[in-house]
Amino acid sequence: MAKKESKPIAAAPIQIPKTEKKSYFPKLLIIFSFLMIAVALIDYFKYYKIPEWGVDALLLIAGVWMLTLGMEHGYYKKRKEILKRYI
Repeated sequence: MAKKESKPIAAAPIQIPKTEKKSYFPKLLIIFSFLMIAVALIDYFKYYKIPEWGVDALLLIAGVWMLTLGMEHGYYKKRKEILKRYI
């Protein structure tokens, strides 16, 4: 009589819980860019008279924001700290 070989029982696969990564999507930047586009279109087509100082203030804020974004993405951390020290 031949013995039947027993097959090993396969274990259930181990499920590792997925950790959600922190989202770095700049929501405030997107809202601000839509605001800048709207102001530019309104001012260009002259739907509403926007005071010149208001447009200049928005452009100044946008320029400073773009400068800081460029610094964050363009420089290493050590270089950024050296640049901050001289500014």
